[in-house]
Amino acid sequence: MVQYLEHQPWSEPDPQSSPALFSMSQNFPNPFRTSTLMQLDIREAGKLSLKVYNIRGQLVRTIHNGEAQAGNHSFVWDGLSDAGKPCAAGVYILKAETPKGGRTKKALKLP
Repeated sequence: MVQYLEHQPWSEPDPQSSPALFSMSQNFPNPFRTSTLMQLDIREAGKLSLKVYNIRGQLVRTIHNGEAQAGNHSFVWDGLSDAGKPCAAGVYILKAETPKGGRTKKALKLP
């Protein structure tokens, strides 16, 4: 049996009162074999970390860890670990964080 429930919020959130700190597009291509592109649109300059984790939650690669100016930024993950070794095929979590919040996306690396 399938039920359909329609949800009507009491009020719409005001985009002016709670603007997103940054947006993170889905990586492209996804799935990928050798490298994938990540794009972020940062609203305020500040500290930014962009890291890749395996499905077990272990840190695989730090793409960026430092200051970032406001604006659009592109980062490439070449499918390698911090040690410079090729990562195995599988699902990876791309995690971007600022002091005020974070975003995650899933990436699939093919053999």
